[in-house]
Order: sequence, then C-alpha cells, then structure tokens
Amino acid sequence: MVAGAYPGREVPGHVPWWQRISVRIGVGAMLVLVAALVVVGWLVTRQEERLYGEQHTAHAHKISSLVAEGLVRRMLAGGGAAAWDGVTREASTYIETAGVGRISVLARNGSVKASTDPSLRGGSIEVAGNPACPGCDGMVPEQFPVTRAVVDAAGQHWLRVVGAVPARPECKGCHQDPGEKLRGLVLVDFDLTPLNQAAAERRRGLLLIGLACGLVSLVLIYWLFRRSVLEPVEVLVDTAGRLAGGDLQARAPVAERGELGHLAAHFNHMVDRIEDQVARLESSNLESGLLYTLVVEVSRNMEMSAVASTVVRVLEQKLAPAFVAFFAESADGTWVCASDRSEALFTGEGALAPALLGQEALAREALDGFPLSMAQAAVASLELQLGVGGGALHFAVPLGSGGRLSGLLVCSMEGASRVQADEELLANLGGHLTLAVENSRNYTGAVTDPLTRCRNRRYGLARLDEAAYASRRHEIELAVAMLDIDHFKRINDSHGHPAGDQVLRETARRLMDTIRKADVPIRYGGEEFLVILPQTREEDLAAVGERLRAAVGAAPVRVVLPGNVVLEIAVSVSVGLASYRGEGDEADALIARADQALYRAKAGGRNRVEVVGGDDGGQA
Repeated sequence: MVAGAYPGREVPGHVPWWQRISVRIGVGAMLVLVAALVVVGWLVTRQEERLYGEQHTAHAHKISSLVAEGLVRRMLAGGGAAAWDGVTREASTYIETAGVGRISVLARNGSVKASTDPSLRGGSIEVAGNPACPGCDGMVPEQFPVTRAVVDAAGQHWLRVVGAVPARPECKGCHQDPGEKLRGLVLVDFDLTPLNQAAAERRRGLLLIGLACGLVSLVLIYWLFRRSVLEPVEVLVDTAGRLAGGDLQARAPVAERGELGHLAAHFNHMVDRIEDQVARLESSNLESGLLYTLVVEVSRNMEMSAVASTVVRVLEQKLAPAFVAFFAESADGTWVCASDRSEALFTGEGALAPALLGQEALAREALDGFPLSMAQAAVASLELQLGVGGGALHFAVPLGSGGRLSGLLVCSMEGASRVQADEELLANLGGHLTLAVENSRNYTGAVTDPLTRCRNRRYGLARLDEAAYASRRHEIELAVAMLDIDHFKRINDSHGHPAGDQVLRETARRLMDTIRKADVPIRYGGEEFLVILPQTREEDLAAVGERLRAAVGAAPVRVVLPGNVVLEIAVSVSVGLASYRGEGDEADALIARADQALYRAKAGGRNRVEVVGGDDGGQA
C-alpha cells in the first residue's frame, strides 16, 4: 500500500495478478469458449443423430415393407414353417447389402418367428410398454414406422425401426379375428457402435479445432483488447498515480477518439483545473505569507535604510529572485537603494525620480542587471511594468501617491520561480511597500532636523537614554561628543543667515561622513551638535574628538550667496567629550560633563578637543 497525503486514505501500489482486468476477462473468455464448444458439440451430435435416424428410418421402412410382403406371399403360398425360414434367408440378404445390423419378425403376441440373429429365434419380446420395442403395442398400421435408440441385454446400442405387417383380406382364410389390423411386426436394427465411434472422433476433432480457433481468437481478442483498452487504462492509472503523488504536470496522452480517448481528454481537463486551483492557492498563500512577513519585518524598522534592507531580504527569502533592488526616497532629501548584488546601501542626494530618469551614475549602478528602460517607464507612468526578456520575468513596481514617486521595486525571476506574473499580487505588494515608505518618511521627518539632516534633539535624547540603559545592563562603554562651530554668530552677521545655513549643512555632512554607522549625530541646538558614541572606550575619546575636529576644519566651506556670489569660509569646531560612568550615572549628567568639556575647549582658545574622563579631570 502507498500512503497518500491524507492518513487513512491509502491506495494499492500493486494489483494482484488474479485481480487484473486482463486475467478476469481471459478467464471469462475461456469459460465462454468452453461452454460454446460444449453447446456446439451437443448440437452437432443431436443433429447427426437426428439425420441418421431420419435416413435409416426411411431405409428401414422400405426393408420392413419388403420383408412383410415376402412373409405374406409365403404364408399365402402355404409355406408353413418353411415360410419363416425363407423370410430369414431373405432378411439376411439385406444384412449383407443394405448395411442393416439384424432383422427380426415378431408375431402379434411378441414371439420371434424369424430373425437374422439366431439367439433371438424362438424367443419372445414383451410388446406392452417395452422401451426396447417402441410402438409394439400399437394397433394402427398408420402409426408405423416407429424409431428409437435401444440398448440390448448385452449393452450394445441399436437404432431400432419398428415396421408393421398389416392384416390383409386374404389372411382371413387362416386367421378368424376380423378386427385385427396387424398380423405382426418387423424390427430392423442398425448397429450404433460405428456411429458412436465416428461421433466421438468428430467430437474430439471438433474440440481440437475449437480449442485451436478459440486460442487464436483469444490471443487476437486479448491483443485487440490490450491495445484498445488495457494500455490506455494503464496509462490513465499511471497518470492518476503521478497526480496523486503531487506531479501536477502529469497528463494522459489522447491516442484515440473512442470512449477512452474522451476519458483521457476529460481527465486532462480535470488535471488542468486542479493545477489552476493549486496555482491559485499557492499564489494566495505566497501573497499572504509575503505580505504578512513584510508587514511584520518592516514594522520593526522605521529608518529608511533599514526598511530598504528588510524589503530586499524578505523578497530574497520568499521569491528567490535572480535580481532584486528597492529604492526609497527619504524625507531628508536623499534616497537609498538596497540590492541583492551589494551588501552596502546606495545613497544619493536629491529626489528619487530625477535620479532614475536622468540616468544618474549611482542609480545606473544600482540597476545593473535589470532592464533600465522598464524601470524608467515605471517611474514615468507610475504604473506597474511587466516584461519577459533573456529567459526571465521582469517587473517594476512604482511606489507613490498623488503623482509623486516615493519608491521603486525592481525584480527579475528566472526559471521555475515561486511567483507568477500576478498583477493583483504585485499591486498589493506595491500598496504595502508604499505604506511602509510613507511611514518611514513620516518617522524620518519627525526625528530629523530638516536643515542638517541630523537627528533632532528630542530623538537624540531618547536614544541617549536607551544607550545609557544598554550600557548599564550589558556593561558596555558609552560616550558622547559635544561640538560647537567657532564664531558662528560672526558668520551670520558678516554673510547672512543663508550663508550660516550652508555652513551648518556642510558641517553636519562632514560629521556624518566621519562617524561610524553605529554613532548617532544630533543637532542639539543652534550651531551645537551632539554625537552618541556607543562602545567607545574612555582612552579613545581624545582621538575620536580630534578626528571630528580635523574632518570639519579640513577645508573651507564653499558658500553660494544670492547673485551667484561664491565665498569660501574657514570653519572650525570646539569638541568636548565625556564617558558614561555606569550604575548611578544619568544621561543628563553625561551631557553636562560633555558640555563642561566643550566649555573648556572654547575657553582654551577654540578649535580644540577636551575630554572629561571617569574622574572629574580632563585632557586636551
């Protein structure tokens, strides 16, 4: 037994030979053949016996008539006992010439008066109700001759024809009974032994011929039946078994136009329907699983870079694509792209749509491996794009609302992918991704300073509280750096606030390019910046501060004023750093110590680095 997909629903893996259709039909055909041979043999034998009886009855009737005429003639001639001897001699001639077995003449009372068989002479035969003497008790000559097969006392089979010796008017001279119509009976016997032997031979021959013809017919019928019925049925059974095993590509060949051909066609149509329903269920399950996983995973990350990386990771797990990339536009005026071809994120300045439509080098690099024209068509039309090329299915899903592009998903599927070109699935996927991008944009807008693209003070203080808790719980190092742009008021007063804004923006950019990925840059207020430095040892703080100071002051800041006036302004920062002291320390106290170090740096002449260590001392 082969276990199916459902317990308790097992199907036989092999059919016993005695239950096969061919065996059952073959046995049935053999039984029918034997029965037919028996019936045919019986009918032939009966027909031969009937024809033999009819032929010999007419022949015996003539003989009995001749014997009766001879008997009457001799009796009228007064032959007496000699007449019976003459009748016997005359009857003997028929034995030799007519193929008769024996002839006997009986008186009316059954006594044998003459017979070619000496053993019967002088004897007597019962005439009343004797099966061996059919019709002998009859009184009407017209009922003769009577024919019947009999068996004598020796067990020999005879065909006995009983004829009548009618009473004539001339007989009344010797016989005084005027009511008698019969004077005697003539029994003509034909030996049935040769007939029975010939019949047995014919039956044997008929049986052999019938068996030979039957076997040939059986082989021919079996061949035709196997060719037209068994083989198509076996193919259907094999195909059904493959289907039951989960092979939805199994199809039965339609090799004929008969009922089995129609059955195979209907079977294939049924399998097509099953495959379509299974594909729909798989697509629905894939869609549900994909969307659920995306919602769960993306909801854990609000940063746009984390959202983009999560989307690519989930799609790789669920769809196994040949290529996937996800672009998203952030609320801080930048765009990011995560791709399965690169571990690092692609980050670009400005809006996403112009970068993709203008074939910006960074965007082209991120799209390497995907049809660029399809991606640009999706961006330009804000409509789903599907296409096949190079043996792969490509689709581009634009994200956005109100005619504004906020993101783009591009994907290529090769071979037997786990997803079909289901526009409804892709539309639902685009809707969820659009919502995720918008949520991230709203989150980014709420926690980001729009001028410098650093995190704002409220977000920074919350993150610092979390970092302090993690430091206490896991006993890991934590530090902060406070930076202040030197003489920033002088820049505003001399060149105006637009110039000051450009200096702030460039200072923040240089800071973000210098710090680690785990560090958090914060615009603390005005021209002050706060950087959270997790897992930073106290002995490394001076070097960290110096690296930040050097990065900001590495080159003058290029400022463009109204009227296309270009200035280069030298910028420097003072840096104060402090380390977290562990249990009992608070985030506010940590900031106060960093601010104290910053005050020392400014008091010491600016463009300096001061560190407040675990003690209340400091170093420059």
